[in-house]
Amino acid sequence: RLQLCNLEETRSARTHELLDTPVISASTSVMLPDSPHVRVLLNPSSGRHAKHHIDMAIARLESAGWRLRVVRPSSADETRALGADPEDFDATILSGGDGTISTFLQDAPLDRTVIGIFTSGTANVVARDLALPLDPLGAAEVILRRHTSAIDVCEARWPDGSSRRFVLSCSSGAIAQAVAEVS
Repeated sequence: RLQLCNLEETRSARTHELLDTPVISASTSVMLPDSPHVRVLLNPSSGRHAKHHIDMAIARLESAGWRLRVVRPSSADETRALGADPEDFDATILSGGDGTISTFLQDAPLDRTVIGIFTSGTANVVARDLALPLDPLGAAEVILRRHTSAIDVCEARWPDGSSRRFVLSCSSGAIAQAVAEVS
């Protein structure tokens, strides 16, 4: 399970399986420290919200004493590498959409990964399904509560040994092609 710090209340855990694919699980809930050290990952190709909305959300967290380091990855590979290395951060806030979340989680050590979400993608299905605030400042206010809840991250595995992690849904064929065309 992955810790998500935007949720306003604890949700009951659900077990998901895709055929014989197990849920990748980790701890159930953590509490962030009073003055957390947080990485903010800004996806430069996501732009649903104007930059000043994201800047206002970052300023709100900093005014509350949060120690932030803003990172602007230049590629999906860099986003994936940042997910794989939580360094000494208490959490990472992802400013992007479903693709940013998915890419970041591919190699993340889920037992010690805590994320928050500033939505700025096209559809923001993950945020919508979890009833997260869709505006960055609203998300910052919820994140400031420092409450986390676990969500399930699943992994699809193919016969060739390759795999892909996903949250909420996994699709193939025409549906996957349609999603790719919207992104």
